[in-house]
Amino acid sequence: MLDTQYRMHPDISSFPNRAFYASALKDGPPRDGTNFDPPRTSFLMPGSNVTFLDHDHPETSESSSLANYGDATIVCNIIADLLYHNPNLRGDQIGIIAPYTAQVRLILKQLLDDVPRQEAFLDILGPERFMELEKIEIKTVDGFQGREKEVMIVSMVRSNPGGWVGFLGDWRRLNVALTRARRVGTLFQSTRLMLMTGFVDCWISYYPC
Repeated sequence: MLDTQYRMHPDISSFPNRAFYASALKDGPPRDGTNFDPPRTSFLMPGSNVTFLDHDHPETSESSSLANYGDATIVCNIIADLLYHNPNLRGDQIGIIAPYTAQVRLILKQLLDDVPRQEAFLDILGPERFMELEKIEIKTVDGFQGREKEVMIVSMVRSNPGGWVGFLGDWRRLNVALTRARRVGTLFQSTRLMLMTGFVDCWISYYPC
């Protein structure tokens, strides 16, 4: 069994290491010479390569799946901010994970097909950077199994008064979602909902709001 990871910044591996590997995993320097410095973005906490963004936008049932329109809006805002502030960051270096297919479809629509949002993207980014949007990969957790991106955005979707967490209760898939980023990981979820789960204390300590 490998005891050293080389492919992500220690800030990103810290929580999964504690939660899933009993702190047995060591952090080594990137073997391919990758720079782990985070790109510029207004959504990342200073001095950190991972951020947890709190919100209470409600989830919505759609075609036997779940979506969260507030989550999708946050994703679009982060993408615009990243591409605007980092002229060398390519779309194919950015990944978006959503645990539900309805959320994948919603984010794809908002990034690529929503006319008012497309006009806003074009106004902010200009024609050349605007073209990077179609290179961004948006998939479910299983779609990123065994793969990674420089920047990974995780849309958790779930936000409800009943405390239903769905995918968040599957530790294996959660581990995959949290460990696909090399330089930056951004997650968003309702802290109120997380307070109903058994692992909120360690989660929030590693991903402060």
